Amino acid sequence: MLVVPARHLEAGATKADLEAARAELDELAAWQGLERVDVQRIARSGE
Repeated sequence: MLVVPARHLEAGATKADLEAARAELDELAAWQGLERVDVQRIARSGE
């Protein structure tokens, strides 16, 4: 499992941006031979 302690989003991030970031994390996990991604926290700009 790829553990992501925090995923940071810029103000104005769209649903497409979120999906693209998730796809990149899934690809990174697969490259490392891992089956899952666990994003523990989503931090948005200004938080």
